[in-house]
Amino acid sequence: MTPLRRGGGSVEVELVPAGETATVVCEPELGQEVRNVVVTDSEGNRVETTTDEDGNVTFEMPEGGAKVEVVFGCDGGELCGTHAFPDIDQDEWYHDSVDWAIGAGVFHGYDDGTFGPDDVLTREQAAAVLYNYLGGEPGAPGSGLSDVSEDWYTDAVNWAVENGIMTGYEGAGAFGVGDALTREQFCSVVAKAMGADLEGVDASVLDGFSDADLVSGWARSAVAWAVEAGVVNGVENPDGTRSLQGARDITRAEMAAMMKNAVDAGVLATA
Repeated sequence: MTPLRRGGGSVEVELVPAGETATVVCEPELGQEVRNVVVTDSEGNRVETTTDEDGNVTFEMPEGGAKVEVVFGCDGGELCGTHAFPDIDQDEWYHDSVDWAIGAGVFHGYDDGTFGPDDVLTREQAAAVLYNYLGGEPGAPGSGLSDVSEDWYTDAVNWAVENGIMTGYEGAGAFGVGDALTREQFCSVVAKAMGADLEGVDASVLDGFSDADLVSGWARSAVAWAVEAGVVNGVENPDGTRSLQGARDITRAEMAAMMKNAVDAGVLATA
């Protein structure tokens, strides 16, 4: 049995016969901590576990063996990639995603030393994130769009336009520098970045979301693809249902999370 792990650390599982107690020993790397340990049987059913005072997890080995998945995450200490940002809270849902994005060099903070997790992501920032992650090269031909001037984002925007990942507004001749990117637009951008085939995508996967009918017609295939791939999980509503909120502006933290989802799912790979 080979345990699965996410994040930094080692995992050892004692192999025992069915019915006996197995022990999972987790050793986080420096700056990491154990976030979660999930054990399932051969049919995918959750197996009850117990954690001792040393952090070791034990469970009764089921018939047919077990699958053990251990998730490690940043402990929020000085080795944490986001430790220097005063506006990043380790206990917030986005912490691990932003930590990954900073460590991977795809996101950077502001000149004032903050990250701005809840700030709306602009179109040129989105281009820069993909440019950084996919290893875009400077020197792409000028986009010819009226609002793309010589600035920090120029190479990224020219690269995104040249590669068909992002375009200007139809009939306007402008890229939309400073304009926000919506959640459904993000799905389209990532699909284009990876050359995803959206023909024949089953849009019925959207039916499980309370606002499926509000997804723009042009974006339905891209959003369905993103949901199916695990890039987008939706937002939990107060009543326990989930919504896509496709037309809502995406935040910097949300894009970091969706980028990490895409990478973890193997959908977004480096060029």
